[in-house]
Amino acid sequence: MLRMLLTLILVLVAGAALPVTAQVRYKDTEGITHWVDSLDQVPDQFRSGAAGKSTPPPPPTSSQGIDWDRKAREIDQRKEQETRAAEKQAEQARAAAERAGIVGAWDSAWERAVRDCAATNPERGFDAHVSAPSRVAMIGSARGTYAFRKCMADAGHPTTTP
Repeated sequence: MLRMLLTLILVLVAGAALPVTAQVRYKDTEGITHWVDSLDQVPDQFRSGAAGKSTPPPPPTSSQGIDWDRKAREIDQRKEQETRAAEKQAEQARAAAERAGIVGAWDSAWERAVRDCAATNPERGFDAHVSAPSRVAMIGSARGTYAFRKCMADAGHPTTTP
């Protein structure tokens, strides 16, 4: 009996804490009672008989007013800038290596790392190969791409995201 009483009290207290949305009621010409959130929602001819208190409109959600297309363009532009900066840095490193006469050793070590990381990738169906000087073409899952990039970074040849 005590357990049932405590359960009933808990249900009543929890129910009282829930917000009630429809707090204005009115009866139409057929005598049907309607509940609405605001006096503004009551048709003009029934407002005089409406009873209750209007609730304030809900606050706007955080996603209202966000231009998602603009955000996507900004992200794409940022990625392009990062890619250009990485390509410029790679070109500067290549030029410095060329001036020092070690470009052949760098390329062969890098290409060897690409082959080794592609061959040891744990993801089925993943492949990577050198598509152009200092460029890698990859095909496969995001997990395989992550494993490949990690392997390349561990080998001392970090890759950039295009």
